Amino acid sequence: MLEIDLSQFERVVEDLKHDVNLIQDFTNDQYFRSQITEIINKNFQDIWNTQGSSIGENWKGRTLVKTGNLRNSLTTSRISVRVTNNVVYFNSPVPYASFVNEMYRFYGVSAETTEEIAELWGDVLRTQGRLNWTTT
Repeated sequence: MLEIDLSQFERVVEDLKHDVNLIQDFTNDQYFRSQITEIINKNFQDIWNTQGSSIGENWKGRTLVKTGNLRNSLTTSRISVRVTNNVVYFNSPVPYASFVNEMYRFYGVSAETTEEIAELWGDVLRTQGRLNWTTT
């Protein structure tokens, strides 16, 4: 006869719920916002420096840079960060940014950025989570 101690499964389920809530709550944490903003700033710098090729685009030298205001708004602390329904949005405060985004793809992350974000979440889960999380 097989006996299973369900209390172990119940503990794992409770720990998983805790860690999911931790992730959801952490998107509103100031430390997280600061870290993710820094990572995204570097991502936008990489996109600009490679003229889109780091995310699979090619602007072919058409960068429309006149004042540098849009580029600076995406690659400095001026970037706008908003959290809605556990999704973190990054945007430029420059009014014409949405029009330029129709011409050039800015939405996308490089492989390096993906790794940095995974490391950030991994650090959060390893230090504050209840389950044993690893990143690969």
